[in-house]
Amino acid sequence: MLVLILGILQRGFTTETSFSNVNAKNGFFANAHGLEVRTSSIDYDSSSRDVDLPYHKVNHFKITNNTSLDLGNHTFHLDLGYQNNNREEHSEPIPHGYMPTPPDSKERAFNKNTYTLNVKDVFKPNAKHDVVVGLNMEYQDNNIGGWGGFLIPEYTRFTVGAFGYDQFEINKNLHLQAGIRYDFGVVDTHSYFDWYPSTRNNDDNTTSNIYLQRSQDKTLNFGSTSASVGLSYLRNKTTYKINIGKSFRMPLSNELASDGGVNYHMYRYEKGNLDLDPEASYQLDMEVDYSAKKFSVALSPFVNFFDNYIYLNPTSSYYETLQIYEYTQAKVFRVGGELSASSTVLKNVTLNASAEYVYSRQTSGPKKNFTLPFSPPLSGRLSANYQFKDLLFFNSPQLSAELKVAGAQNEIVPPEQITAGYQVLNMAFVSKLNTSKNSLPIEMRLKLNNVFHTKYFDHTSFYRLIDVPEAGRNISLSLTIPF
Repeated sequence: MLVLILGILQRGFTTETSFSNVNAKNGFFANAHGLEVRTSSIDYDSSSRDVDLPYHKVNHFKITNNTSLDLGNHTFHLDLGYQNNNREEHSEPIPHGYMPTPPDSKERAFNKNTYTLNVKDVFKPNAKHDVVVGLNMEYQDNNIGGWGGFLIPEYTRFTVGAFGYDQFEINKNLHLQAGIRYDFGVVDTHSYFDWYPSTRNNDDNTTSNIYLQRSQDKTLNFGSTSASVGLSYLRNKTTYKINIGKSFRMPLSNELASDGGVNYHMYRYEKGNLDLDPEASYQLDMEVDYSAKKFSVALSPFVNFFDNYIYLNPTSSYYETLQIYEYTQAKVFRVGGELSASSTVLKNVTLNASAEYVYSRQTSGPKKNFTLPFSPPLSGRLSANYQFKDLLFFNSPQLSAELKVAGAQNEIVPPEQITAGYQVLNMAFVSKLNTSKNSLPIEMRLKLNNVFHTKYFDHTSFYRLIDVPEAGRNISLSLTIPF
């Protein structure tokens, strides 16, 4: 990873430009791409460190510029960005079904360019108002290649949104926040045909060899208005907040047009739907937060109703041993919240506890009265932190322990499988290391995760679909060295 940051700082004007390039090569499971390891020409036992086929390479290049101009009553912010995400998946060139032996190992290639522009003006028309108005724009150009199964098409995507926000001080302890936004977007998908012919049966009992079409030329337009209004009130040590709003989300390109390819990262076969409508949601959010010197507690419940929630619907059909998921829409009701508390019981001991739960129910569609796939169960965390005195070259050493508890998830969408509950203990030791009087301290983090080597499954994890549990006991040591 390479990062370079350049900037200018003057009175009333700042600008910063950053360049970053991240390159990685990671291996897949030996048979993740439908390979039969026993017939492979690769000796997977020759080394435990070599990255053999199948693997993927990712290079992510990014340039961003953040500029602000202070003109007294108005402060203008301009953000510009460009990203190139170049990804390749390589696998042994072996035939699959009607596909002949491929010419090389490049199974899939994705090259996406993204351009962004954000402009906003922050100003105070008077002492009671804090106003922000702005514009967001983004353009994406996605290109594909390789001989492997089709996942998503080549496409271009343009979105633009204009917004306004005002925070009005009714009095010192009571504030009103209100905002409105309009979004418009265009998605242009391109047609794609397999590079090899497949045999298909005709209605007259004859057969034909055809190049199957996986996506089509399609231009889709979306637009909608979002808005919210909320109140915040502070009384003594307690803050009360309430917010009512409507949100909007355009369908993503993979939700619209993915079809015909096995997603080896998520171990499922996905099918898009070009008839998806934009996702609209109406929500009510509340929060009560009490903070004292040695104790704090917060409760934040919410209620959501979606007119047309977009989600991956699990089906009972399979393709190459992988379950087929189809993007679909349904009316959905959700309610839930989070409860958290923190206390300093002794001078050097801090205790924290939190719990969260979400209840979801589809109120229309073929899975009516069921929850949503991959819905998280009731879960909570308990943690304790002890601050030691400085010892030898350890400065501000801390020892912490965290117990994560998750209930069983029996609320599923057939044919989804239930998941058992679990308890996992993690520990960490954090300290600054004083190596010399004339140098900045080194930051050290020593972590021991899953102390008891518990075998458990996360209901929201894709690896659960292939019976792969979460990571067992593992130790990590990191040092941050300033220079």
